[in-house]
Amino acid sequence: MDSIDLQTLASSLPNAHQQAEAELTNNFKAAALSITTLYRSSKEASKKAHDAGYAKACCDLMQMIQRGVSADGNDMTVGRVMDWLEARLDAVKSRAEEEQEDEESIRRKPHAAPKQQPVRSPH
Repeated sequence: MDSIDLQTLASSLPNAHQQAEAELTNNFKAAALSITTLYRSSKEASKKAHDAGYAKACCDLMQMIQRGVSADGNDMTVGRVMDWLEARLDAVKSRAEEEQEDEESIRRKPHAAPKQQPVRSPH
């Protein structure tokens, strides 16, 4: 029967602390990778949304100029374009303010429990 050398046994066994540290490090790396992936995908989605909005704005402006030139025969002036753009910007700003007010009013409302119906007696 082989004899067990207790002095070398302790050093040859895996250290529980080292295993826990390695597991914690791996978990941290996985979490960091998830956050990095989320950040990158959010940044890409934001860029795509911006580009789509910009393209839509350019198309709207082009359509307005084309309609103005062909509709009444009057020359399309820079002033008319600026007035149209200012009206569109005011509409966007107004809509954003309304949405912000709606969000703030929702946050201010206390979360009330649903009202219970009164119990009626069978008489």
